[in-house]
Amino acid sequence: MRVTHRSEERGVALVTALLVVVLVGALILGVFATSLSDYRIGRNMLFQERALAAAEYGQNDVVRNWNTAWVTGMQPGDDTILTPTVPGGGTATVRLTRLNASTFWMVSTGAVGSGVQTQGRRRTGVIVRRNSATLNVLGAVTQRLTTTLTQSGSAYVSGVDSNPPWAGCSPAGPAVAGLALPDTNSSDFVHSSSGVNQGNPPILESPIADDTATYSQFGGITYTQLTSMANIVYAANSNASNVQPAILVDGTCDTSKKGTSAPNWGEPERSPPWTGNPAVLPPCYNYFPVIWAKGKFQFSGGRGQGIILVDGDFIASGGTEFRGLIIVRGSFTTSGGGIKLMGAMFVKDSSTTKDVMSGSTVVQYSSCALQTVMQNVGLGGFAQPVTRRAWADMF
Repeated sequence: MRVTHRSEERGVALVTALLVVVLVGALILGVFATSLSDYRIGRNMLFQERALAAAEYGQNDVVRNWNTAWVTGMQPGDDTILTPTVPGGGTATVRLTRLNASTFWMVSTGAVGSGVQTQGRRRTGVIVRRNSATLNVLGAVTQRLTTTLTQSGSAYVSGVDSNPPWAGCSPAGPAVAGLALPDTNSSDFVHSSSGVNQGNPPILESPIADDTATYSQFGGITYTQLTSMANIVYAANSNASNVQPAILVDGTCDTSKKGTSAPNWGEPERSPPWTGNPAVLPPCYNYFPVIWAKGKFQFSGGRGQGIILVDGDFIASGGTEFRGLIIVRGSFTTSGGGIKLMGAMFVKDSSTTKDVMSGSTVVQYSSCALQTVMQNVGLGGFAQPVTRRAWADMF
């Protein structure tokens, strides 16, 4: 008789299959969860980086396009909100708080995205300081004296502060030196003029006059930045003659005259004398161009105002009249009627051409002329981060 044994292991394959399915599902779920988590982390990091880029773009845009109208009338502690446009999406909100007369604390908030889980926000802070519209003037003429300077005829310089007949001038300030040189006893300085230099002192010896930075940094603005602001540009070896204001038929100032013959460099005179009534002001009284000559340059006759930048040697004759700032990278030569300058001049000197200040040349220091010119050309409208520890990531 055969005996049949019944198995007690029925369904083991099914249980095993179910366990495998569960384990594989759990593994797939884990991989999916990990991938989703990595995706969200990456996405969030991307949104955060884009938000940081928007915040930095906002603060840099405000610094780059600094406008004095933003801060006019602001007292320390006051703030203003700016919203520069961010290319490529995102927004930037910049809160500008005034700390003192020239320093500001800027907090820029960058934001991207709009959903609950698809957005990012970052904040950055930076301390910026507005560049001063004033110059550290040693003398009416500051000269590096790399070659011989001859002062002859009746030419003289005066560091006694004098005001042009312009509106808004404060009382004249303290005198500066007439002529500032690295070495007053140098054989390279020859004085045979009947004109008497004036100032405090008339001739100053200072190592600052020998520093090349003196001729490349002006009130926080570099020479290169000044040339980038030029609205009248001359090629090397140009001669601007018969410089005079130009007026359109409707009585307004014609600023299109920029050639070498009868260019318009503004109106330094106020005739009839300014009495407070705008009607008596000449049309080009508030036109202060920045004139850049890319090499040797001659100014022979006429009048103007603003800033003259000369990459090479500068020659003035014919009793030319100019009010403002002149910066010469080469030598300075006058003859005959010379030049009548009210403001200040910096002469870096060339290595070969000698400097000659002759004829009836007069260089008269004027803090008002310098201040007015620099404000009108926008030199007080620049801002830049302070040198150290200016920036902070505020998350």
